[in-house]
Amino acid sequence: TRNTTTMLSNLFFIRINTSSHRLVTEKSHLTRRNNRFTSNENKSSLSVIKVKCIGRGSTTEVFGTKGRGHKVILDQPKSLGGNDTGPTPLEMILGSLAGCETATAQLVAKRMKFDLEEINYEINGEYDSSAIKLKPNSPPTHFQTISMKARVKTSESTKRLEELKQETERICPVSSLIHAAGIKVISEWEIDPK
Repeated sequence: TRNTTTMLSNLFFIRINTSSHRLVTEKSHLTRRNNRFTSNENKSSLSVIKVKCIGRGSTTEVFGTKGRGHKVILDQPKSLGGNDTGPTPLEMILGSLAGCETATAQLVAKRMKFDLEEINYEINGEYDSSAIKLKPNSPPTHFQTISMKARVKTSESTKRLEELKQETERICPVSSLIHAAGIKVISEWEIDPK
């Protein structure tokens, strides 16, 4: 049995077992911080999140595994051969960013004693769709830029809002993942006049 390992992007590896022709994607043991990689030696605080997925055609059902009974359906629009029964996976990435930042902002606001009533997001993700159209030598299809505008209902000052934004974006897991992937993020938070 021989294994060949290839580094993809900066955080993931693909190992090909040449005897069984099995592809295995592994998360690297390295963490990217300010374009430097450090070892994740202390694993005592790591948590595991599991989902089960069933893919049929263009539709994927995603089930949480903690027994809460949640299900999300991902699909493609009919113009791309899908059934249009749910958001696309790329739309869900943007929605996950908003959902994670909202939940994180609530935790940060509580710690800061910040009056946070509501956050409304408008998020755009730009990507080159030529690879999806199976054009040879096309660039990667991940988002190149994500632009987000958050309107926050609050009685707090602009300065306090900026503190909330900075801390939320620093500890939000989805935001952190997007930044680690090297995606340009343009983020603007403003007070929503009531």
